Amino acid sequence: MAAGKIELSELALSAKPRPPRGSLRGVVRTLSREPSALLGLFVLAGFCAVAALAPLLAPFPGPVANDVMAPRHASPFWMSGSDPRYWLGTDMYGRDVLSLLIYGTRLTLFVGGCGVLLLMIVGTALGLLAAWLRGGWDNAIMRLADVTEAVPSFLAYALVALMLVPTPLALPLHGVLMMPVVLSTVGWAQTVRLVRGRAIAVVEEDFVLAARSVGVPTWRLLWRHVLPNSVSTVLVTASYQLPVVIVAEGFLSEVQIGIRPPALSLAGLVFQEWQQTVVGPVFVLLPTLGIVLIALAATAVGNGLQRALDPRETF
Repeated sequence: MAAGKIELSELALSAKPRPPRGSLRGVVRTLSREPSALLGLFVLAGFCAVAALAPLLAPFPGPVANDVMAPRHASPFWMSGSDPRYWLGTDMYGRDVLSLLIYGTRLTLFVGGCGVLLLMIVGTALGLLAAWLRGGWDNAIMRLADVTEAVPSFLAYALVALMLVPTPLALPLHGVLMMPVVLSTVGWAQTVRLVRGRAIAVVEEDFVLAARSVGVPTWRLLWRHVLPNSVSTVLVTASYQLPVVIVAEGFLSEVQIGIRPPALSLAGLVFQEWQQTVVGPVFVLLPTLGIVLIALAATAVGNGLQRALDPRETF
């Protein structure tokens, strides 16, 4: 028996302590065991690198800086009759498609990322307030969420975009700064419901009730206990909202109330070439593939971070 106790004690001493869940080490350790999350992170990092190095990678200095005599819908390099100056061909206006894709990736990541970030901030803040205040405030916030969900998304986007057109936000960068604000006005209702449901469960825990009884400040309870238990839900919702926001931006740009030319995103390139699908389907498939890869990578990373940050999960 004594020998057995000594062996067990030695094993306990030699065992390395596991990093707490939610810490940087804990997140890295969990993600390292998720091949899909690692692959998604690698893909997103690749897209971010392309966006950051756009002036160096693009064959032409900008999306519209091309030869005025360039042919329309020139074939990509793997098709017969291709032009070596344009590796992926040219669009319906004779612009280099590779340059459009590189600069479009930069615009898509900026608008989509900022739009989802604002959307998640609004939804998380309202969800926490509804769960904490309850009563009349809870009812008011949830009824506002019901009204928001009742309005068709694209109609709401269009109305907000038209209201922001006379403001200074619509002027810089061809309306690029305006779009994240527009895209964050719809879609937060789902985040509110998810965060509220999770936060209510945390607020009713014994340790939160005990902390409130001894006078722990509300902001500290929300920041240290309620929010960390809800952030995993927010990340998964954000990964699902990203492709919706990206496509919505392209639609608004196509109907002339979004980003204005010459700026062009991946979704904007899809909508631009949609009517020419029969002539050159590859020019629709290429930006669509980019959007799909970004969406899948974001979803994989979001699912991995959920398992890494959710206190209910185990290593």
